Amino acid sequence: MRNLVTLLAFLILGTPLFAQQKLLPKFIRKMLFEKDSSKHSSFFLLPVLSSAPETGLEVGGSGLYSFYTDTLHHDDTRVSNIFSYATITTKGQSRLSLSTTYWTPQNKWH
Repeated sequence: MRNLVTLLAFLILGTPLFAQQKLLPKFIRKMLFEKDSSKHSSFFLLPVLSSAPETGLEVGGSGLYSFYTDTLHHDDTRVSNIFSYATITTKGQSRLSLSTTYWTPQNKWH
């Protein structure tokens, strides 16, 4: 019963927050909610937070850079991207990852 009351209170009090369009900064609104039909490159950052008994608290960040290699035939060319991930833990461990997906113009090579 207490969970139901808490959920209803959150929905009633939290609804006006989502109605405010100016609550989020402009660059976040543009990244998340506006559709981009121009096929320009984009960069997106996300924070990373996790916890495990073996590693303790883990904090860091990740980034995704997406781009097109062929802007003339952008309807046919797939999106290429570079993804990076870096974290550090409270028990002295660190993790770094970098992965890419690259499509040549007109998708001839991947």
